[in-house]
Amino acid sequence: MKSLVFLYFVFISFVSFTQTTHIGKQAYAIDKMISNMHYDARPLDDSLSNFIYEGFLESIDPSGFYFRQSDIDQLEVYRYEIDDQIKEKHSQFFDVASRLYEKRLKAADSLITEVLKTPFDFSVEEEINFDEKGKDLYLLDTKKLQERWRKWLKYSVLEEVFEGDYLSDAANAPTDSILMFVEDATKQVEKVERFDISSFLKHPAGYRNYMSTFYLEIMAGYYDPHTAFFSDLDRAEFEEELSGDNFAYGFSLKEDGKSRIMIASLAPGGSAWMSNQLSADDEILDIKFSSGKNVDVTLMDLDELQLIFDNEKSQSLVMKIKKVNGTTDEVSLTKSEIYVDQDVIKSVILDGVQNIGYITLPDFYTDWDDPSGLGCANDVAKNIVKLKQENIDGLILDLRNNGGGSLKEAIDLAGIFINYGPITIEDNKYREPKSIKDMNKGAIYTGPLVILVNGMSASASEIFSAAMQDYNRAIIVGDTTYGKSTGQVILPLDPSEEIFGALDGSDKGYGNIKVTTSKFYRITNETHQKEGVVPDVVMRDYYELYEYSEASYPNAINKDKVVKKVYYTPAAEIPSADLQLKSTARLGENENYKAVCNLIDSIGGYTDYYDRVPLNIEAYKKKEQKMNDLYDRLFDFESYEAENFKVVNNKYDSEIMKINEFRRRLNDDYLDDIQKDLYIGEAYSILTDYINSK
Repeated sequence: MKSLVFLYFVFISFVSFTQTTHIGKQAYAIDKMISNMHYDARPLDDSLSNFIYEGFLESIDPSGFYFRQSDIDQLEVYRYEIDDQIKEKHSQFFDVASRLYEKRLKAADSLITEVLKTPFDFSVEEEINFDEKGKDLYLLDTKKLQERWRKWLKYSVLEEVFEGDYLSDAANAPTDSILMFVEDATKQVEKVERFDISSFLKHPAGYRNYMSTFYLEIMAGYYDPHTAFFSDLDRAEFEEELSGDNFAYGFSLKEDGKSRIMIASLAPGGSAWMSNQLSADDEILDIKFSSGKNVDVTLMDLDELQLIFDNEKSQSLVMKIKKVNGTTDEVSLTKSEIYVDQDVIKSVILDGVQNIGYITLPDFYTDWDDPSGLGCANDVAKNIVKLKQENIDGLILDLRNNGGGSLKEAIDLAGIFINYGPITIEDNKYREPKSIKDMNKGAIYTGPLVILVNGMSASASEIFSAAMQDYNRAIIVGDTTYGKSTGQVILPLDPSEEIFGALDGSDKGYGNIKVTTSKFYRITNETHQKEGVVPDVVMRDYYELYEYSEASYPNAINKDKVVKKVYYTPAAEIPSADLQLKSTARLGENENYKAVCNLIDSIGGYTDYYDRVPLNIEAYKKKEQKMNDLYDRLFDFESYEAENFKVVNNKYDSEIMKINEFRRRLNDDYLDDIQKDLYIGEAYSILTDYINSK
């Protein structure tokens, strides 16, 4: 009888353990969609299984603070079985890993309490090693894990004291003054750590649903860096507006996989856009409303922040942000209506020996709801018409930090500067490569042109810049661009679709997937994929310090060539070598640019500077002093101010500034920023050299 009961129990366990699950069906749907649509789809095999296994564990516990080695031993059996589970619409690995992780999150909360019972002794000579991943990532016993937590919390308290708002210059403050704030810093660190844990356990979407987004995102990310899963509850791609005023502050938000709230996009013409200080992917750390309400954004999720904005009546705020390069800044914004049409693109005149127009374009925006609608290309054209009325001798188009957007707008923008012809070549798995052309004969602007780029210029920015370079239509100035030459489409995982086979159509909420469906090539048959667009005249940029490029992703689609006959007529060759020589000589005499280059070289030697960090307060102070010195030098060049031109508005905008006080104040700051921009100053000189050489 006992044996019968045992067999019955085993049978029930097996049936319940191997039944199809909603997450299993979602994974199955992702595989089917990618197999049918992805440019370079790969088979569902052990390689994918291993990728999901390692990627999922790393995404939820990258530093070994939660899982024990015994947990990993239990999960190891699934390393090469996940692909088979997906085929059967099962999710055993996910189910077991999620249950273990939930248990370890609760245990970690208790560990934090235990560690913080004993005050930290900052006089002890010890350090924390952030480069200890490997065979000892997951620990066997609780004592060793508690010691790992102790060092981490001690480090976090030091970082909070030195980086927080306790002292204006903690690195140079007396040690006794620093220690006075340790108690407050410890409370803040504890709040952050407990919030990180509760953001999983008490997520608004539910623990299991929230965990599933990590699992499915890892699966989608196997194919390339830009193929991604996102559910209806995942705000990484579904942007939430800040208030009911419809972009009252002019930006929207997203939440990344680490629960960081970031800028998703800027509303063209809004307060954030006009500030010229914010970019997509800036992390929001803190918000101070004019009502006096202060919000620590690091301690909340997107829904909580949305609720605050829905109920907050302040007309202005000061927002502390962290840029992609790690620097922090404060940005003041005032609620305003969104300007339309000609107002969303900013153009000014650099008034000097040569009268040069300047236009900055932060984003290739368009009317996504209306394929025939007008977007940034139309707005740029309007501004060029205004500048031409001022008899400009040349034009600078600034695409620095422009991460791309609409391909259609990139094609239309290219058409402003060439007569007609091919702009790029598109290739996908279902048809022969085809050229994408500007079909409109005639150009709006045919004069000398410089395009400013940097390592954050990506995608549509690169397609446009590459075409202008291949036509010899513009001088590309700056640093090598990001290197993304692939195209994506966003598709719903609709279970009623034929490709999904026997999925239950009544089971809603399968989510959406962004799939890489095509590659783009230059009209020379080359590609900038993983390589970027290399400028004609190079100026070093801080972004070269950071591993922020397409090539930095091990799963990025490789560079290759396409075979496609394309007919186009380039303009006369640009004397790039001569322009580079003159620029190099000029910058060699520029103390601000030399300081930039020296600092890049100095910081480049500190790539592993934070692998091992002292937890002794005196040693930590010395380390901070050294880094602060480097960062002080980072901003020394801001004393630069161009002397060979004066930045002024065009006549049309000058009249607007007379009647709109808010825009006038924003405009004054904008003009000042351009006057002090070293790269714009050199672009002006390069364009002047080119004009004089003709």
